[in-house]
Amino acid sequence: MGEEAGEMFEAQSHLYRQICSPMYSMALKSAVELGIPDIIHNHPHPTTLPQLVYALHIPHSKTNYVRRFMRLLVHSGFFSVTKVHDLEEEEEEEEGYIFTPSSRLLKDDNPNPNLSPLLLIFIQ
Repeated sequence: MGEEAGEMFEAQSHLYRQICSPMYSMALKSAVELGIPDIIHNHPHPTTLPQLVYALHIPHSKTNYVRRFMRLLVHSGFFSVTKVHDLEEEEEEEEGYIFTPSSRLLKDDNPNPNLSPLLLIFIQ
């Protein structure tokens, strides 16, 4: 229980630090408004960039902008990337987005408190 509480404290601290940082906080607000935490949560495996673009209903031509946006969110520690192996094409290896302890606090289906509403109140 102590290790879980420590992880929760670290995740909340990380979230509060990011709320106070303008660039990261605006990117995080946009991610919450777009529903990115819920999209990644509802996907059974790490979510690849094409899957995320499709779920967001963004034109394929804007994929590079979403990649840059997600790179910022990964750099800020709200998401992480992992390698995804395509079973059909063994040579093809993509990156998939996964949760970090901080981004787990932003999804709706969460046993911990959902801090998305708080984030949206603070960042207007």
